[in-house]
Amino acid sequence: MFAGLSRRLGLALVVLLAVTPMTAMAERMALVIGMADYQHTRPLNNTVNDARAIAAELEDIGVEVTLSTDATRDELLQTMSDFAFRSETADLALIYFAGHGVEVQGENYLIPVDAEVHSARDVQQHAVSLEQFMDTVRNARVMRVVILDACRDNPYSDLIETRTATSTSSEGGRRRGARAAAGLPP
Repeated sequence: MFAGLSRRLGLALVVLLAVTPMTAMAERMALVIGMADYQHTRPLNNTVNDARAIAAELEDIGVEVTLSTDATRDELLQTMSDFAFRSETADLALIYFAGHGVEVQGENYLIPVDAEVHSARDVQQHAVSLEQFMDTVRNARVMRVVILDACRDNPYSDLIETRTATSTSSEGGRRRGARAAAGLPP
């Protein structure tokens, strides 16, 4: 059903929602996202399967689920906008994301399948920030949850580090620049 961490995460989520009385959570909605078929970086193997499994488990306990797989940035933003509008009347709004995620200049970004990244600036322009995900659930009436099952090995680290490293002059500056591009302290 679930693979590795996603299995534990999914089971914990199902238990959490299952023990919440239905009367306390009259309307529960989830946006479940799985990204695997990346066009400009390495694809991921289990993320879409994990998203489908999470969606099925949530539906089994009465959560209204919107499933989005292998979405482009525009498709993802439209789905998030639609979900934000519909979840304004929900007692619970939940987003589950499985796919690539990176941190740039202290901000987390989730990568849609069409993101073409050659620099940290490209990440900021072609990905979707965690803050945008948080805004999507912000207006739910009682509970707001965003779960990230994101691969954080940064598939763009060579591109971002190289761009940062060439703009510095010393070896120490290169290391600090690369760490900053990856969102790490110097």
